[in-house]
Amino acid sequence: SVRDQKIEGLGTYLHDYKVRSTDLEKIVSKAISPPDEDLGRITSVDISRNGSFRIFFSYGYFLELDKTGQALQVINLKSTMKRLYVKDNDGGIRGGVWLSDNDVALYHTDNNEQGLSVAITTLRIANNKSSIVDQKQLAKLFPYPEGETNALGGGMTAQGDDIYLALGTGAAGSDWKESLNAQSD
Repeated sequence: SVRDQKIEGLGTYLHDYKVRSTDLEKIVSKAISPPDEDLGRITSVDISRNGSFRIFFSYGYFLELDKTGQALQVINLKSTMKRLYVKDNDGGIRGGVWLSDNDVALYHTDNNEQGLSVAITTLRIANNKSSIVDQKQLAKLFPYPEGETNALGGGMTAQGDDIYLALGTGAAGSDWKESLNAQSD
């Protein structure tokens, strides 16, 4: 359920905030099958122009909630993004930015014929359906398959026709030499 509540410590001397909290697990478990499916982490949240909450989960799920917390759309994007790479807590959708009311660019791991890579895929989402509009491979991850994806980042924003992405590294956590490549030109 969604409820307004005041949480101490969130306001500043200029602003006082109302906070809404939602038990997403209850809402999603009613809408997905099987209800105990692991959704992964929340990797992107957006509020649409009509006030709905649009949420992406790392394991490939999309959830849209109305202002009262009722599910408007629940889509397993793995049926559209067939090469989405998800293993344990590695990979999956890392971030997203809405380009229009129905089009979203998602930064994710992609398992293609060249191996594991990072990609941006633009999806059109409407009426509980998704379709691929465009896809761009950004870089092959190294080393494959031992590389980890937990340091890839995923901060995205769009301004005009440009998408800005904070990209990390696909090196294993203990491989600081490879990790330095994310900082190089």
